[in-house]
Amino acid sequence: MSANVANLCSQIQNSFRWRFRRIAVPYTNVNRSIAHILYDEGFISSYMSGDDKGPYHTGSVVPVTPDNIARRKIWMDLKYHEGEPVLKKMSTISKPSRKVFASVLELKAIASARRASPLLRPQGVGHITILKTKYGILELKDALSKEVGGEVLWFEPARAKPIGFQVQRRNHLAKLSLKIIFAPTQDRTGDLIRVKDTSYH
Repeated sequence: MSANVANLCSQIQNSFRWRFRRIAVPYTNVNRSIAHILYDEGFISSYMSGDDKGPYHTGSVVPVTPDNIARRKIWMDLKYHEGEPVLKKMSTISKPSRKVFASVLELKAIASARRASPLLRPQGVGHITILKTKYGILELKDALSKEVGGEVLWFEPARAKPIGFQVQRRNHLAKLSLKIIFAPTQDRTGDLIRVKDTSYH
């Protein structure tokens, strides 16, 4: 699990560095859930299901079968502002050789910008924290509303430039940067297609 998330982190980070506009990542429930949160938080402009040839047509539903599972991909459209990546740098904390978990109390500390432990640093303005819980993969606020903790796979990117650039998220503004918390469980099933307006307001 941790290794797969680290691979996704590395692929997204390198793709931003190389200024790719669209990338394909392996189709898994975990990757799809992370893509949805990155989209919802404004770090990517869209994501959609597809195969190794490209995204499926909007509105089409292609079931996952044993014959096509190996070719299935999640296509992400990366977001830039004035030529600079919205997301700069990410790194993982929880590893196969060292699992890191956070309780609800520790998550509350992180959300309050307090250090919960040597490996659980405070959440800054504009960061997002993702957990994989018994309820599925959740953003920190959603996990706290359900009073659930999880294993921490923490990505902490450098702050996006320009420093003052902001995005709308659920009726409030936040400067862009990212960190992620995570813990294994099963995600929702079904095909997802999300497309978001890439313009900035």
